[in-house]
Formats: sequence, structure tokens, C-alpha cells
Amino acid sequence: MFKHSRRDIFLVILSMLHVACWVLPVLYFEQLSMMNLCMFALANIMLMCTNYQCIAHNFIHNTFFKSDYLNGWFSVLNTLGLIMPQSFYKSHHINHHVHNNDKWKNGEPPKDKSSLYYYGKNGKEEGMLRYTLLSYFRLSIAFLYKDSSQRNGSLVLIEIVVLALFITCLTIINPWAVLVFVLPVHYIGTSMASLENYAEHHGCSPDNKLSNSVSCYTSVYNLLWFNNGYHQEHHYEPEIHWTKLPQARERMLAETERKVVKGCHLAGLFSKDNS
Repeated sequence: MFKHSRRDIFLVILSMLHVACWVLPVLYFEQLSMMNLCMFALANIMLMCTNYQCIAHNFIHNTFFKSDYLNGWFSVLNTLGLIMPQSFYKSHHINHHVHNNDKWKNGEPPKDKSSLYYYGKNGKEEGMLRYTLLSYFRLSIAFLYKDSSQRNGSLVLIEIVVLALFITCLTIINPWAVLVFVLPVHYIGTSMASLENYAEHHGCSPDNKLSNSVSCYTSVYNLLWFNNGYHQEHHYEPEIHWTKLPQARERMLAETERKVVKGCHLAGLFSKDNS
């Protein structure tokens, strides 16, 4: 059933859990205590980051199943977790890989729509807080739709229709829950995913394909986040399945010649020690 590794089943299960964490708080919104709602919110924010960085991300580079039908099914399922078409995110992420956090050149803006330099001043990265809080509102839906339609054909239309029905159903069930829970939690979760992207490229040289990303080799971090710490390795060889990324470490530059952080990527934002 699985194309690359049976361990991808964990990513599929987490995607299902993510969808459930949107549905259950809406269904039982009136019965849940504030503490329970906060726990659902925290779980959703964590799953949103995990989805963007691990689930949707790894599915883009290496589809999980041998069957095209099952891959299409999962793409639609994960659309509900992201509350954004999986195909949109694929276009966004492929754009990021092609242009690798590029800078302004000859008065032209970066081609990477998520570049840290896109809204920066004087050739510098945009500030972390501004990048994190505003990225949610900067997506070009027109670009994503056009590009994803060319890449994925009718699948993106199916994702859009199913997502629209999903949101409509949630709103009919409890519009107040959608307003005060789904929308703010989705914003916070997506913003935290943007912060993670910032941390994965902050302080790196976009022009050097061997040092344009941040790596983190903490065992627990990589166990819980499916080797997402091997980010330089991933950018250099994006076709490698996440289970094999540790093997690519030996092909990288010496760690004194690129940015490697301890703990997790986010911790690297507040540390002066990159070793």
C-alpha cells in the first residue's frame, strides 16, 4: 500500500486526528469547558505546525501511497486539516524550493513568495514578528489557484469544493464556534507554521545551496517531527524520503561552515551559538 515507507502511516493518522480536532470542538462547543477548548486549541496549533512542516510537506515530496486514488483521497482529507487546499500548499512550497528564500535583485522582488527578504528593508530579512503575524494575509490565491490547476488538474477543484462544503457544514452546526474558535486558532496555527519557516532559514545565505537552511540534530526533536530538523539536507536533496534524511548529513558542509542549532529550530532564533 505505502509507496516509500510504512512509517508514513503515522502521518496519515495525524492528518485524520487534525481533522477531528476541528470537528469535535464545533460539534460539542456548548458542552466543552473553557479548559477543554483551550486544550483543543493548543492541539490544533501544534497539529497545524506539524501538518505544514511534516504531513503536507512530506506528502508533497513523496506521496504516501502506490495508488493514485489513495493519494488523491489523502490530498482531499488533508485539505480539511489545513483548511486550505493541499494543492495550494504544494504550489506554495514548490515555489519556495525552486527559489530558495531568494533576495531582491536589480529592483526585482524575490521569486520565492515566502522569502524572508520579500518585505524586508535595505536588503535585510523582514523582522521575525512582522513576518509571523502578516504571512497569513499575504498568500496570493490567484497565483496558487493558477499554478495548482496546472500541476494537479481537477484535483484542486475537488479540494476546493470539499473544503467549501466542510466549512459550510461547520458553520451550520455552530457558527459561533467557527467565529470564536476555528478562525482564530487557524490564524495562530498558520502563523506559528510561518514562524517555523522563518526559523528554518533565518541567518542563512540564500545564494549557497549548501548553507541556505538551518539544521537541528536533536534526537527527540527529529523523532517527534519526522526528521524535520534535517532541513539543510532536505533543501539540498528534496527528493529524499524523510526516513532517510539522516543519511544525507554526511554529504553536507562541516557544521562550522553552516548554521546548525541546538534543541529545535525555534530555539535557534534566540541563541547566538549556532553550533
